[in-house]
Amino acid sequence: MTPWTPGPELPEPPEPTRLAADHRAALAEGRPEPDLVAGVAEAWWPALAPLLEPAGLDRQWLTDALGGYRRELWLWQAGERSWSQVAPGLLGWLARRLPT
Repeated sequence: MTPWTPGPELPEPPEPTRLAADHRAALAEGRPEPDLVAGVAEAWWPALAPLLEPAGLDRQWLTDALGGYRRELWLWQAGERSWSQVAPGLLGWLARRLPT
């Protein structure tokens, strides 16, 4: 068994506060909810693209990888988790899914 080594350090992009507000408003107004995963991928892509594209990863990869963290994103937009609680875990989730 090989020892675990951490993946590359990913920068923490800013909190997509508008996305959370839009999601809550849609729920309150009975409109279809925006896709949190796709919204976070869109917001984070400009910051992460320079690190992911050289590895052959695109925004769809980011969206798919973030999909596994959907529940935590929902808890963030609902106010049950702060961004400072969610973002580091989300970045770790992504780093563990990067190709070696």
